[in-house]
Amino acid sequence: MQRLQERFGARELPAIAQGRFQDVQQEVGESLDDWSDQVLILATTAFRDLPYAYATEHAVTKFCHGLLDKEADKHVSLHITHINGGCDEHDEDI
Repeated sequence: MQRLQERFGARELPAIAQGRFQDVQQEVGESLDDWSDQVLILATTAFRDLPYAYATEHAVTKFCHGLLDKEADKHVSLHITHINGGCDEHDEDI
């Protein structure tokens, strides 16, 4: 791992960051604010070479579908749908 860091720098490789982004889910006891912060940080790291709008769109989808409380997922999805299309239009991505 050290050789990779020396060769490519200390930044996490995009493929590794994307894998972490895909696998993450809200932890038990994690607040919605903390969960949203974590998702946005992971998205901007995973998609750092792509437009910010792309990372944000994927962060919204991951935020909704990574929620532990599926009732909260439905509630958040309804509010986000009114704002920008939100979670419901991304159901086919999963």
